Amino acid sequence: MQGWVALALLLGLGVKRSLGQNGVGELPVPRGLIPIPDLRAQTLSLTWQSESSLFDLEIFHTELMNVVLNVSALTPLHLTIARNQQSFSQWSPLETIPGSDIPERSESNMFPQDKVVPVGSNMSFCCIVKEKQDFKDIVYRGQEMSATRLSRRTYAITVTNQPPSGNTGTNVVCSSQLLILTGAVVECLEGKTRCTSKVWEENWTLVARNPLGTIQLTDSARLADRVHLLAPANVTAVEVKAWSATLQWSWSVAAYKKLEMVCQLQLFAHELSSTRNYSGPGLTSVMLENLWPDVDYTVTVRCGSKHGFWKWGDESTPFRIHTKMDRPDAPDVWVWMDSSNTGRVFWKPLSVRKSHGALNGYEVSQSSVEEDRWTPVSLPPGNFSYPIILNNSTDITVAVAARNPAGLSQPSTVTTPAYRADSQLSVSELLGTNGSFDLSWEPNANASGGYVVEWVPTGCSGLCTIDWKKVPKSDSSFTVKSDSLVAGVRYTVSVYALSTNAPMLLQRWKGYSQEMIPSQSVRELSANQTGSVVLLSWKAPEMKCQRGFIRGYTVYLANAAHLDLIANISDPEVQLYRVKGLSLNLYKFVVKAYTSAGEDAGSTVDIKMEMDTADMLFVGILVPLGTMFCCLILISICCYKKRDCLVHIVDSPEWDFTKEGLFPVPEEEEESENDNIEVDTDSDEPALLRYYNQVVGDGSHSNHISDSSGSSTASVGSTQTEITYAGIQSPTSSQGACGGGGYRPQMQSVTGPAELQNEFEADFQDDGLNTGYKPQCSWQLDSPEAENFSGSLGSPTSVTSSQFLIPESSEEKPQPSNTWFHNFLSGKS
Repeated sequence: MQGWVALALLLGLGVKRSLGQNGVGELPVPRGLIPIPDLRAQTLSLTWQSESSLFDLEIFHTELMNVVLNVSALTPLHLTIARNQQSFSQWSPLETIPGSDIPERSESNMFPQDKVVPVGSNMSFCCIVKEKQDFKDIVYRGQEMSATRLSRRTYAITVTNQPPSGNTGTNVVCSSQLLILTGAVVECLEGKTRCTSKVWEENWTLVARNPLGTIQLTDSARLADRVHLLAPANVTAVEVKAWSATLQWSWSVAAYKKLEMVCQLQLFAHELSSTRNYSGPGLTSVMLENLWPDVDYTVTVRCGSKHGFWKWGDESTPFRIHTKMDRPDAPDVWVWMDSSNTGRVFWKPLSVRKSHGALNGYEVSQSSVEEDRWTPVSLPPGNFSYPIILNNSTDITVAVAARNPAGLSQPSTVTTPAYRADSQLSVSELLGTNGSFDLSWEPNANASGGYVVEWVPTGCSGLCTIDWKKVPKSDSSFTVKSDSLVAGVRYTVSVYALSTNAPMLLQRWKGYSQEMIPSQSVRELSANQTGSVVLLSWKAPEMKCQRGFIRGYTVYLANAAHLDLIANISDPEVQLYRVKGLSLNLYKFVVKAYTSAGEDAGSTVDIKMEMDTADMLFVGILVPLGTMFCCLILISICCYKKRDCLVHIVDSPEWDFTKEGLFPVPEEEEESENDNIEVDTDSDEPALLRYYNQVVGDGSHSNHISDSSGSSTASVGSTQTEITYAGIQSPTSSQGACGGGGYRPQMQSVTGPAELQNEFEADFQDDGLNTGYKPQCSWQLDSPEAENFSGSLGSPTSVTSSQFLIPESSEEKPQPSNTWFHNFLSGKS
């Protein structure tokens, strides 16, 4: 079986067949392969012999061995190697087709040359550079193309969907770095011409020829069906009104007056255009309706044959008309109440289409139920609001009409709604979406006139920027567009239901179309110290500067060139923070408010931590007390170690009997003579009778008793108490600390001075060398006599006697008073 294939190749392309080893089977190798190239037609025909019906074909570039074609198909299409579904033959021997890419060529060349192809064809161009010549690029129609290297000296480009060529064709240029090497010209042709004939033939044939071939067209048509009308002449307006205009024109050909035609009028006004069609026999005039008053229009007219319409005729010269004015449309009116009895009526400016002429003013009227009359007020055209005042509890109705030279518009009326302060109605938070507000509400049965959506900057005063939109009663949702909102401004958005009565507020929101960073930092930031705690307090930025909902505050400690976050307060109502555990130092705090867009610049406060008055007072008291306590401990330790030196009784070698008795002294005399003796007047214990030593001679005992009684009587009349407990101190020598005329305890005995002296001398002898000082009422007598005598210590004395009441038995004597300090000094536990 023989097969053949026709392949489109590039001129100068080396084609080579290789031997493959994809598989070895029992099928015989195809034989007798003969390639037949046609370089001018850029085709290659192949023939071979084989008994198989399925073949593989591969074509390579000779030098680089790049695959050009690799296909598998049934004969007679593109097949070279015989195989079936189960086995393969060996590849046929290589067959080489010589091309133009040979070293012996002395000049550079490009293929193809002077090719003529139809418009839209795809073509490949090949540049063969002469030996030792460099290559830069290939340019098609002045544009550098991406070239593919086919061999050592050959480069190619492929161009798809070629456009029509110019009068001289399309140039393809191959260049080196320094000069143009070679080039080619290709022509892409398309057929377009126009034929005329003085005599119309209903049947005709068109024959066209060019280098690509010949084409023939045959057609048949009636003369009346192929009419191209001339342009209408003398277009003019015979009548122009506010809403309509009548145009007329004429024809230069008399036969057009009976021709069924269709005419098209195009109107242009303000960047808007419209097209209107009219039909009739020999049209010469039409009426343009639904025009806008006081508007400039430009009109053009063209016509065509109605039966067997072929194409539109020529267009007339543009004609300009200007419609007349008419009364304006009623303005869009709304009332905004800023208090219970004051508000403003607003209306929107009328557009050019609605004003129907230049406006020269507005008329505002108001009426109430009680006054059944209207009071008009004229305002200039630049005014779009007017204040209203409610003098009583009844609602008033406000009417607004626009005026232009053509007259006054129909009035728009609105009844004042009830005033609703923000604090009197639950207000929801509203967040914008892409700079807009998406609103929805529950339908209301009383909204016979629909709804009004109102949005106004929150907290505005005076002439606020009020905007509103009326919504049909069939809708319960609305989107406030971003072009009517300002980013960072808080708006109060309200929905009202319209009826025959006053509008009724249904729902209210507050929100931002787009939140921004606050433009103002927190206000009145202060820091106060309490001990080691610093209390920070502040106020939020002003509402107009917040530019978003304040979500909270951040507190920072400024540390050198950076800020350390110490608190994030997510509740915007909390506007204070306590910083604890600070040492004495200088601190700087920064507080920032933040919205969903970020933080403000922040406010800063400095504070120097100092010891406050309470701490200073505490330290001022505690430190001295602590110091004194430590000193007392040290002194006590020293005293304990030296206690033997502090508790010895002072020796008295002799007793001075001239000063053996104690006598009470009047209070005045005592104060003058013993100024160094302190009296505890605040003590709850009974006051002690005061005594001094009186010299008593022999045989003066009766006098002593008499004097003592007198002293006691005088003491009773004083502020001192009548009964005391007196401690007794043992006598000391005249050379001791308490000797001579010093103080001696009260010891009046019935035995007389001689016995008393002997008794004391025995005591002194028993004491031995114990001559140290012993405090009064704090020492103990060692001898039995002294112990019996000491039983009278602390004994009460009679008001009328200066002697101690000595108990009759030594068993009834009171025990001496011992304190912890006394035990400590005496070494007792």
